[in-house]
Amino acid sequence: MIDLAKPLPYGFTRAAPAAAGGTVYSRHPLVPVGDPGAEAGSLHTPQALVEIPGAVPVEVTSVHPLPPLDPANTRPWHDALRALPAADPDGPARILAGDFNATLDHAALRDVLARGYTDAAAALGEGLRGTWPVGPLPKITLDHVLVDARIGVGGVDTHEPAGGDHRAVSAELTLPAA
Repeated sequence: MIDLAKPLPYGFTRAAPAAAGGTVYSRHPLVPVGDPGAEAGSLHTPQALVEIPGAVPVEVTSVHPLPPLDPANTRPWHDALRALPAADPDGPARILAGDFNATLDHAALRDVLARGYTDAAAALGEGLRGTWPVGPLPKITLDHVLVDARIGVGGVDTHEPAGGDHRAVSAELTLPAA
């Protein structure tokens, strides 16, 4: 297990059993904003506002809706994706990151993108970089970093975590100056 306390000492955690919880970690102080996923009847989706010196404030959302594997989860999955905030050029810069349980082919994820976001990997021509499942099987891209138009994308990579079934996605992002 990686100890995030040193490089990322600030966090907003919505604890829950198994994969139902979520956390936003930061190197800079943050202020909890909400949990649109839980409010929509899905898994926890913690949001926090991060103040980074020299940059505009950025709202980070740790996304993880229920997977739409059976009919009982399909509506909460749609509702959780619909509950994600739209990009707002007059508000904080926004980053939505995590396991969306959706590929870029899903209409529900395209609806999120249409609300003012760009998939960081797709912006670099790497939108088909597989993230699930870990291992030699064919991969699909369920995990994404979505950014609003003010945020630049410098790089995207995937990492195979110890013990997880999804590859982690990291993105090098440039925030606009304050």
